Amino acid sequence: MLLNRLAPDDWSRVCTAEGWPVALEGLHVALGYRRQRGFLEDAFVRGRPARFDWDETHELNAQIAGRRRPNAHFVMRFLEDEAAKTRQRLEQFTTADLDRPTIDYEGRTLTLDQFIRGFLIGHVDGHTRSIRAALGR
Repeated sequence: MLLNRLAPDDWSRVCTAEGWPVALEGLHVALGYRRQRGFLEDAFVRGRPARFDWDETHELNAQIAGRRRPNAHFVMRFLEDEAAKTRQRLEQFTTADLDRPTIDYEGRTLTLDQFIRGFLIGHVDGHTRSIRAALGR
């Protein structure tokens, strides 16, 4: 994993895209996994597509950015935990579930397949690029 074995100073390097230190970026990704599982619960347990709202998302991100730099050990444990819980949830889906409506996004209802590719993978990929750039990798 990209964040394993970082030097203490690396956790403080700033990701220019968001203006956040690497530690906060990692925390954001972990919190994203948790929030995205909530979207899945809305769609598959409650039976209605989740609603994604950019204003709500920006507000949550501002709250995260206002926090102190989180401890690297905590970030790693939390990130690994949230990623594992998300993997476990995804393993419960069937191929037929991939076509089910999952989230309302900007006036469109996305399927589980689109949600996985756009939200889950897209979110992690985007922040991974920011972290790599901050670390010079």
